[in-house]
Amino acid sequence: MAINPEKTHQAVIVVSYANWTSSQATEHRIVRMGHVNPWQGWASDNRLETTWNSIPQGKPSGTKPFQTEETPVNSGTGKMELKWTVWDNTSKLTNIEVELYSVMRAEKRYIGEGFTKLASKYVRTLQRGAASIDIENCGVDSFFWRDRDQSCVFCESKFTGNVAKFESWKQDRRRVWQLMGRYQADGRRCRQMSWAWIRDRAKKALLKPVGLDGLTTDQKASSVEQSVRMLQAAKNRRGRRVVNIFGAAQVPVYPGIYLVVLGEGATPSVNELSIEWPFPQEPQEFIELGEDFDNWLQTQASHDSEPAPSSIILPP
Repeated sequence: MAINPEKTHQAVIVVSYANWTSSQATEHRIVRMGHVNPWQGWASDNRLETTWNSIPQGKPSGTKPFQTEETPVNSGTGKMELKWTVWDNTSKLTNIEVELYSVMRAEKRYIGEGFTKLASKYVRTLQRGAASIDIENCGVDSFFWRDRDQSCVFCESKFTGNVAKFESWKQDRRRVWQLMGRYQADGRRCRQMSWAWIRDRAKKALLKPVGLDGLTTDQKASSVEQSVRMLQAAKNRRGRRVVNIFGAAQVPVYPGIYLVVLGEGATPSVNELSIEWPFPQEPQEFIELGEDFDNWLQTQASHDSEPAPSSIILPP
């Protein structure tokens, strides 16, 4: 049976055990096993955010979020209830972990409207002395495509744990414009979600795509085709640009199916729990970037003007 963590901040997992020899261990783990609907149905056809695949671990030096009750399992045969906190402070989570709460809202809206989320991320390699580190969460947060009308949406997601700041973002879109980071593309200064920035990210997504390991040849070809489609749309300045915003001081654990792993390292039989989330959304959470945003960019020292787009339109 699924629970809604907005109403139930502490879940109760029933653990069944038989002929069990307990070590009285109390440090139990929760493992995310997969999606619940509607994401379960969407996962095969959409490039959902990879952060979905694990439970938030929090900041390395901070208190771990979403902890389980430290209660040992008795020896013998029987059942016990294990309490799990499924609603916690955003201050405990990393930036990447909390950003997913905005990304998932964009997925919910646009996939629900008939769009497909295509590949949009690229791998960035950082050098740390003699070692190199691959960062795979780079690029446009989401690129949505809808076949029936050949329309697309480039979407960047922003999250804050400050509820007052979130309200101010909804009241004044210029405050959201100010959130757009400062970058360089082709040797020119640009701001996040400008067409210059989107084109640069689309090129990198084509040249250094994320998530090809383990894919079949056909799947790899499909991923490349998706990146080409995004690059063509970016070059032609085709599609809508949207920043979706969200803010909350506390959040639930990601929706999904979870399994409890006891401190002994074993997993007795009845211990799965489904977590749902109703995702109420407001129209003010989705801010379209149009000509007024582009005009504002021209007034910013952090953004260099660029030539007008070519009149030659490439086929989609």
